[in-house]
Amino acid sequence: MAVYDGRGAHGQMVEFVGRRILAGALREGQTIDVAALEGELGISRTVVRESLRVLEAKGLVGARQKRGTFVRPRTDWNLLDADILRWQFAGRSDGGFFQMLHEVRSIVEPAGARLAAQRRTDADLQALDDALAAMAEAGEDAEAAVAADLRFHRVLLGAAHNELLERMEVVIETGLFVRDQFAYAGDAEDRLPAHRAVLDAVRRGSPAKAERCMRILLDQAVKDLSGLRLGDPDGDAEPAVESTDPVTFHASAGYFDVREIARPLKKALVAGCLPCQSGEMSQSRPLTLLAAAMFQNPVISMASLPWANSWSGPTPWP
Repeated sequence: MAVYDGRGAHGQMVEFVGRRILAGALREGQTIDVAALEGELGISRTVVRESLRVLEAKGLVGARQKRGTFVRPRTDWNLLDADILRWQFAGRSDGGFFQMLHEVRSIVEPAGARLAAQRRTDADLQALDDALAAMAEAGEDAEAAVAADLRFHRVLLGAAHNELLERMEVVIETGLFVRDQFAYAGDAEDRLPAHRAVLDAVRRGSPAKAERCMRILLDQAVKDLSGLRLGDPDGDAEPAVESTDPVTFHASAGYFDVREIARPLKKALVAGCLPCQSGEMSQSRPLTLLAAAMFQNPVISMASLPWANSWSGPTPWP
């Protein structure tokens, strides 16, 4: 996952302002005091301006004559940017961000596993074998285990041989990183068997089983976090979401059953569009609004941006 390394005055400035925005210390619409930043960080105006241009490219800040530099609305932020995902994880004090990432993974990864079972090459299988072996060899080394886990999921997504699907790698990796920060540090269930089951299904060329095994693996990730509180120092944050079904969540909490939308979503992705809540297509509204209304998840909404307003063909429903 490519991220801004934060080195040097330029990198430190990007990190400093980016983290403050995502943490809410700099609010939407708030004017940024450029002169104060220069003094606080002891850097030149040139460095400040270059850093703000980086943040502007990420959709976090904007600049207007007479108004100066300001924090743009959250709807303008590129939530799929690797740095923004990382800053958001660092700045959130509850389990909501993890849940959003898990929802995206529940949509993307099972479908990716299904495609991998149909399209994997010998080289893909070898890379998956190597990643699984690295997970086994990591033992109690949490850092090595996390790296191997990320590698397995990255290779599996690549084995689907779909360039657009591969662009979701940053969300998958961030979701894994968030989970692994807690799961590998605690008393989590052995995850090797679940990963091996996915690989075995992919190796046998069994799309349905590969998809099913990936759902089980994702459910295990939620169970690993059950009882953990991703929250503030006082322990008042909401607990991890509990689910007796790997793909069902409570509607009252803004979640959904992935199976209910899997078939239309798959067709929509092929067509380059997303369904609205009723299962019908509205070609007159931007897809970002449809995604936001359907999923109540800004990360999924951002995933629709590449196709927004681009669909001009017939409605893809049967």
